[in-house]
Amino acid sequence: MQSLDGRKAKFTYPDFGTPVGYPDHVAHSGQVVTIIRQLYKSECEPECQPTFKIKADDGWIGEAHRSELRVQRSNTKDWFKEHARLPRKIKAFSHLRQELFRVRQLLFPANTVVLVACPQYHGEAIVSHNNEDVRPDQLACLLENGNVWWYPLDTITLLEDRKKWPLWIVRVFRRQAAYKGRVTKMNNMHRKVGNELRSQNH
Repeated sequence: MQSLDGRKAKFTYPDFGTPVGYPDHVAHSGQVVTIIRQLYKSECEPECQPTFKIKADDGWIGEAHRSELRVQRSNTKDWFKEHARLPRKIKAFSHLRQELFRVRQLLFPANTVVLVACPQYHGEAIVSHNNEDVRPDQLACLLENGNVWWYPLDTITLLEDRKKWPLWIVRVFRRQAAYKGRVTKMNNMHRKVGNELRSQNH
């Protein structure tokens, strides 16, 4: 069956059975609603016909059987009109995407200590280097367990007060500093040896 998600339909609630027990359905009968999606088999009784979650213009969300919905035919002119607008919308989206990438890099460069406050996680984190393939409205964050997770930008704030940094973050930066120190020392040794070899050749 063709998906009806997002389609408009006239909802007609039958006046037989127990309409009094569903006052919201009665109140919205005769209105044009938006079909959100079809319910899964686990969400409704096996003997029920296809059932859909619907939303009215006033925000009410309910359920309706297929026989209670008269799906409106799509307007061909509207389709071509929206299709003609696609290039302009894609260009605008690309521009906003690049701008969001720029702002994200400006606000949250790599190795910045941040505080995440969202339902999935609440706590300190370090901004990861691997943000190139992440959605522009999200930020890749390194957690204490070593995993990198992506969180919405609007749930993240800077944690500039070093006194509030947990011990695991301090240890990460100490390891990074020690590694950079070793790399610098090795580079200086290679440079010194190279200079000596060049002086001997001359």
